[in-house]
Amino acid sequence: MSKVAQRGALIELIRDHFGQPQKGAQIGVCDGKTSEALLGSFGRLELLMIDKWNDQKACRPAIHNTSRFSSRRQIFSCPTSHPKALELAPTAGLDFVIIDADHLKNSYFRSMRDWFYKVKLGGLFCGCDYGKSDHPGVIDAVQRWAMQMGRGKADKFHVTKLGNVWWTTRVAE
Repeated sequence: MSKVAQRGALIELIRDHFGQPQKGAQIGVCDGKTSEALLGSFGRLELLMIDKWNDQKACRPAIHNTSRFSSRRQIFSCPTSHPKALELAPTAGLDFVIIDADHLKNSYFRSMRDWFYKVKLGGLFCGCDYGKSDHPGVIDAVQRWAMQMGRGKADKFHVTKLGNVWWTTRVAE
C-alpha cells in the first residue's frame, strides 16, 4: 500500500468514527505529509505531532508541509515515549492517536503502551504499516499489546480493507 493510500485509509477511518474530530495525536511524523492530510481534511482538528528527529534540519519538511495549519498543530521533537512527550496530552483527552513511530517491535509496543491512555473512552487508537514485510515488528507489537494490555480495555482489533492500518477503540479505563 502506498503512503498516499495509507493516508486516505486513516482519514476515512477517522471520519467514519467521528465525523469531525477535535483533538488528535500523530506519534511518528517523519515529513508531515500525513499530518498535513489530517489537518486539511478536518477543519477543527488540533493535532499534536511528535517525532524524534535527529536535528532541526530533519523536522523542516514537517514544519513546511503543515505551515498553513500552524494555528492548529503543535510540533515536538523528542522520543515518542519520553515523559516530556507524554505530558503534552491529557490522559483520556484525545479523540484519536495514530502510532507511526519507530517500527521495531519493542519501540512500537512502548509507543502503544504509553499512548493508549491518552485516548478518550470511545476514541480511536490506530497505527500504520501492519502486515508490511519491511516492518515485521509492527505485527508482533500489536499482537503483544492486544494480549498483554488491550484485553477488556480495547475493542477487538481491525485492519482496514486496504490493509496496513490497524485500529481499535478504547472501551474501558
